[in-house]
Amino acid sequence: MDTTQISGAERDDLIISFLSGNGAASDHDILLDWVNQSEENRAYFLKMQSIWLGAGQCTSAEMVNTEKALLKVQQATGGSTRETSKRSFSLVSRISGIAAAFVMIFLLGGLASYFLFGDRGDDLTVSSVIAPKGSKAKTVLPDGSEVWLNAGSNLSYNNTSYFRKNREVRLAGEAYFQVVTDRDKPFVVKAKGLDIKAVGTEFNVKAYPEEKIVETTLVEGIVKIEGRDQDKRIIDITLSPRQKAVCYTEGGSGISSEQPISSGETGEDPEGDDHPPAKISRAIISSNVKTDLYTSWRDNRWIIEGMDIGQLSVLIERRYNVSIEFASAELKDYRFTGTFQDETLEQVMQVLKLTAPLNYEIGKGRVELTMDHSMKDKYQEFLSD
Repeated sequence: MDTTQISGAERDDLIISFLSGNGAASDHDILLDWVNQSEENRAYFLKMQSIWLGAGQCTSAEMVNTEKALLKVQQATGGSTRETSKRSFSLVSRISGIAAAFVMIFLLGGLASYFLFGDRGDDLTVSSVIAPKGSKAKTVLPDGSEVWLNAGSNLSYNNTSYFRKNREVRLAGEAYFQVVTDRDKPFVVKAKGLDIKAVGTEFNVKAYPEEKIVETTLVEGIVKIEGRDQDKRIIDITLSPRQKAVCYTEGGSGISSEQPISSGETGEDPEGDDHPPAKISRAIISSNVKTDLYTSWRDNRWIIEGMDIGQLSVLIERRYNVSIEFASAELKDYRFTGTFQDETLEQVMQVLKLTAPLNYEIGKGRVELTMDHSMKDKYQEFLSD
């Protein structure tokens, strides 16, 4: 399709479809072509995007209905979107709050790797499920519990004792757990010296070895986090649905939360050697969190909200098994909000280019991000309007 021949109405419909997460991938390609034709087109897109986000009134049901979504924007602009196109192109929201709600085609790149390790004793046969970088994995444990593994993760368990004596697994990386109820055998995730216990529930645990946190997000049920901190005080956290606990392995001092997480006692843990010190320096508990932000990585719709590109780059590196290099550290501070669906690496970079003044070059196993200084000046003009 010749994008130079797109009418104003067609253009606005494409943008609304784009922002609401609807439409075919071919429509989004057409829109990308149109946006890249001129700075004026890009400015118009950014204007519409900021109005969309500024409205901030769309319910979940409306967000998947293009007509209702369009009505929201019309109400926010005081008229039709075509009327909006005749107005100035000045942005009314800060660049750090710009969101690109973008839906594209995604092909899951990789399958789980299953290994049986040969270190066998009377009761030691370890099964490991691995999701290499660039892939995700799903497995069903012997008790019927389901586990989704994010890229660069490893889950292991003793398949001789699991479900017979206990339901213990060890995690290095990130996993989403959908646990079958068994009150006689609590489900335990061991990660960085912490025990994350559940009876029957759904929750997400993020505990990458290279990161200095253990993050637990509860979707349904109840979860308890147990262990000892770096001062050998007992850690005892209980989470309710829509709560998130972030335990820091270093940095800061003391413990901050909305509920006590430690009895304050010192000395030996009554649980014995099963609880080596977790070296936790502090923990923060948040309530009423949007759980989708921490669990959507396992679905086709990957939701990002208010994350700076520096943090997002780490997730992209794992998801696509690439190394991202920043020629300008300033780019790391631009923030991104949006929803990807069925995306490729090239398409992700295209979306980031729409929301930050950057250029990118994709090579073999690497992506280089450089500052687009001409666009940076344009962004500064938008911000000052």
